[in-house]
Amino acid sequence: MIFDFDGTLCDTHEAILHCTERAFAAHGEAVPERAANEAAMRAGGAMGHSVLRLAPHLAAEPERIAAIVATYRAIYDEGEGLALTRLFPGAAAMLDTLAARGFAFAIVSNKGESSVHASLEHFGLTGRFAPVIGDRAGFARKPAPDAFHAAIVPHFAVSGIGRLVMVGDAAPDLGFARAIGAEAVWAEYGFGDRAACEALAPDLRIAALADLPAALAHLPAARDAQPRL
Repeated sequence: MIFDFDGTLCDTHEAILHCTERAFAAHGEAVPERAANEAAMRAGGAMGHSVLRLAPHLAAEPERIAAIVATYRAIYDEGEGLALTRLFPGAAAMLDTLAARGFAFAIVSNKGESSVHASLEHFGLTGRFAPVIGDRAGFARKPAPDAFHAAIVPHFAVSGIGRLVMVGDAAPDLGFARAIGAEAVWAEYGFGDRAACEALAPDLRIAALADLPAALAHLPAARDAQPRL
């Protein structure tokens, strides 16, 4: 089972908005209006895409976009982001229940990888997910399937992958699920744009993270699935 991070495992809504505003201000750019900032977050892309969407006049200045992204991540990782992050209720119990049914867990996120690791450690979830793949050099971001083929398939090459499920709240997550042939579970409680997610026809929907085991209960356990490798 592959999870997205922002809006799926953790409520980072205020963290993202706050750190984006701080990064823009630090570079002398107009602080985005909250509605525009919210819309950029709902699109579910990488931070560089959000910066460009919020400041299209920077299209010819990729180095400035990169600098704003770097500042955003520094502010986030220095603690301002984590202070505003909340784990969605029922996460640990959900993982225990699905692990007992044979699932192993990975994370594929368009978020900076150091921020994902810091949050997992903070919430006592380190070691529950392997591999953990964030926005890193050499990997195309979701919905491209690169992370799956380059990092997840090799990780499970010995045991094989049976049933494959992708859980996410935004269109890039559901597109990623389609690209790798996974069941697409839409976390409706998250941040994703509803119309964009509806258009991708998710296989299952959950109204809360804690609902995931019940949503999957009528389907065969992971241990009973035939390997995909």
